[in-house]
Amino acid sequence: LGDVYKRQVLGGFSSLAELEAAMAERPVPEHGWVVKSEFGNASLGNRRLRGSRLDEPERRFVESLFEEESWVILERWTPRRLDLCTTFELDSGGGVRGLNVHEVVNTADGAFFGALFVGGGRASDRWREIASGTATVVARRLAAHGYFGPVCIESYVTRGDVGSRLRPLVDLIARSHVSVPALRLWRRWEGAATLYWRFFTARKFELPGGLRELVHRLGSLAFDPDRRCGVLITSPLRRPGNRPLPKIAACLVAPTRDEVLAMERRFRTLFER
Repeated sequence: LGDVYKRQVLGGFSSLAELEAAMAERPVPEHGWVVKSEFGNASLGNRRLRGSRLDEPERRFVESLFEEESWVILERWTPRRLDLCTTFELDSGGGVRGLNVHEVVNTADGAFFGALFVGGGRASDRWREIASGTATVVARRLAAHGYFGPVCIESYVTRGDVGSRLRPLVDLIARSHVSVPALRLWRRWEGAATLYWRFFTARKFELPGGLRELVHRLGSLAFDPDRRCGVLITSPLRRPGNRPLPKIAACLVAPTRDEVLAMERRFRTLFER
């Protein structure tokens, strides 16, 4: 795992000057760089870099990272075919419990906006053995440092010269993943449905002010608990004072992956500005 990580990462830097000097010394990779803050905040602390020098907006972005963080990481950007997340609980004795590997849905630049839990024939199944082995190694190292509790490992699949490859450790997060509530709901149903937990930018949507009106507008898309199918809103529609939320969260539930993705398109057609 260490060798895989070192091949991808140029290094960690504690100042803007150090970062710019390292970029100037090396040829720009085929797909550019990504600079990452110490704490990525669902990739909001990431920025793609295309050249060997920072332009002014990029420089301001990195400076803003250093205002909150001690250092940043620079690594080669790799096009992804599939984004994965491994979650588990590390008990006080170093044991791994409740391990799950699921697909996450990110923007082209790697920012999280959804998680997919599929009952059978999952895209993640092919990589589960490697991901589980990675979790075992990570758990051993964390336990040696005295950590126990929730763990999340982010990884992705890319196409190499001889086929698809898994980069097994992209980010290590010693806390619960944002998708854990949806995972627990999916497990409660024993994986009998496909569940897509999706976040939308609220300013792009024209939503009704109340739940009753929302359900009416959804019509046949509204969640039916008997059939375990439909759109289930999982965030408040407004904050106190009738202020809009920055994000809207919803569980889209259907028998198959294709059906939940079609449901997402219908939901957006109904409410997107």
